[in-house]
Amino acid sequence: DGETTTTYTVFKGQMASYSLRKELTGYVEISRKTFGNRGRLSKKLSNFSSRVFRGREFENVEMENEAFNKVDNGRAQVPQEAFLVLTPQFMEKLMQINSEVPASFCFARDTLYMALQSKEDRFEIKGSFSDEADLEEFRSRVRTELRATTDLIDVLKTNEYLF
Repeated sequence: DGETTTTYTVFKGQMASYSLRKELTGYVEISRKTFGNRGRLSKKLSNFSSRVFRGREFENVEMENEAFNKVDNGRAQVPQEAFLVLTPQFMEKLMQINSEVPASFCFARDTLYMALQSKEDRFEIKGSFSDEADLEEFRSRVRTELRATTDLIDVLKTNEYLF
């Protein structure tokens, strides 16, 4: 019938979700301007969130931290909520995490979603490592991603609005 389907992978990495004690009334999204295949994933996340929260407008959010604004996009349905969750400590941690591994974050009601763009599936180790150096490199990348996750949890613990 002449129909062709083409599939493009725009994200390959780890996703995590964290339940929050308090619930936002809307959605807050933070993503690196270049997240995922030259920013394509950042745009896809924006399109996805717009469909999920249909009927509610999103606004771009500019924070007081100029370094954060240069590299990260912030969008929110309720801009005041972005300022509640994006504390100076949280923005610093996001920038640190993004310097180690590209990441995107979404607060949706009572859940925080984190996407780490490692470009690898950490749960499927294909074949064996050619030598100890390959194995150690893999371990190092996994440790970096785990540290990003635990560091984020530590910062969130200090945010009384959410915990």
